[in-house]
Amino acid sequence: MGIRIDQTLTQDATGTMAYLQFESMGFDKVKTDVSVSYVDHNTVQEGFENADDHAYLESVAQIRH
Repeated sequence: MGIRIDQTLTQDATGTMAYLQFESMGFDKVKTDVSVSYVDHNTVQEGFENADDHAYLESVAQIRH
């Protein structure tokens, strides 16, 4: 299936899972004009989980081609 996506907007509570699902379907990159992911839920830094999510979201942003 091929679709064109011009822009994406995700947030930390659902965006992380969406990106993981795209990876599980075999997508290793996407081409968009604008992709934005913002952090507004997972801001409490207790444990490593939120920091890991933030690092993952940053790595996804760097993959954009």
